Amino acid sequence: MYLFVTLWRETDISKKMFTLKGEYLQTFEQAFPDFKKRLKAGIQGCVVYFNKEKENNCYWADVKAVQVYSDSIVIYFNNCRKLDMLSGDIYVSLMRFGYRNGWINKKQGFLPLLCIVDNKEDFDEIRKNTFRVVKDKNILAHLRELSSRNDWKSICDLFEPLEKIHERDEWDNHEVLYEIGYACSKLAEPQRERAVDIITGLSHNLKQDGSIIIIENGGKQNCVSFKRIRNALVNRGIYNIYSPCVSIWEPKTQYHCACFNMVRCFWDIPKIYEYLRMHGLRKAARYDVPFTYVVLRKDGSTKYKIEGNHNHYIELKDLRQYLDEQVNIKAIIRTVIEKGENVAISLCDGSLCVDSDKHAVWIKPVKKSS
Repeated sequence: MYLFVTLWRETDISKKMFTLKGEYLQTFEQAFPDFKKRLKAGIQGCVVYFNKEKENNCYWADVKAVQVYSDSIVIYFNNCRKLDMLSGDIYVSLMRFGYRNGWINKKQGFLPLLCIVDNKEDFDEIRKNTFRVVKDKNILAHLRELSSRNDWKSICDLFEPLEKIHERDEWDNHEVLYEIGYACSKLAEPQRERAVDIITGLSHNLKQDGSIIIIENGGKQNCVSFKRIRNALVNRGIYNIYSPCVSIWEPKTQYHCACFNMVRCFWDIPKIYEYLRMHGLRKAARYDVPFTYVVLRKDGSTKYKIEGNHNHYIELKDLRQYLDEQVNIKAIIRTVIEKGENVAISLCDGSLCVDSDKHAVWIKPVKKSS
């Protein structure tokens, strides 16, 4: 068995002692509930690194003794020798390994100050900073091979912690980011909070007048899940919505609707699809590509200006009070549905919380020709 021990600063190594107690002990016990049995198995190696000084080299330490008490664990060292490895590199490797093995406190993102590794292979890979690292020239092929097997979790595990993906070299590789983003979208429904945390983390790299554009495919389940993630991002106060779902009467800072709507991008079908259609292809040959999207910003700007002339218009939420009357409304097109020769148009002005088409405001279907 092998240990990784966290000290705060390099000067602490002179004490040749490590004490774990209080909330740090609780975090350790959650990650390693069978630690008493494992610590009795004997310690073949121990690396000490520094949490507050990640630019400093870490140390190899011979473990003299381990004392386990009801409220603390104390480890005594002998012969501490400086290694040619930085504390920050050890920390990054441990975080990747820790996420895969469930060591990380998901709510707070904390790594235990004491980590236990059972076999020498994992221990060596962590301390040499090689754990689950894929060479740049092979990384895209490796990601696509995992994607072909629908192994979305393994793709995400390669880049843990995903909240800090912007600090990695892959941040400049748009093809790699696409594969990571697609894998995240596949895992988004059962791990919605992770998706919110990841996108929240990107705000630190966004210029004040910059935008984040998120695109999701046009399937109903994905669209609804996507909007719930969007709502959480805006409701936290991190971002505002630039488009498309903005209020035209007043700035909107809280979103609770998650309706299914989408836009369509028309394209010229590739020649190979035309050929396949002639020979029986029935899927993957649409003349339009349905999708949903959101543009997020931090500066409060929106695509449509707030309507100042409120007195001459009725908000959609109040329409029922004016049945059989002629009134003026002002709204944004929410969605368009074609059924045969008819076109139905749904409107939204931000005053309604719409969760389904039956609760939406519709213009009476009209003929396409008209």
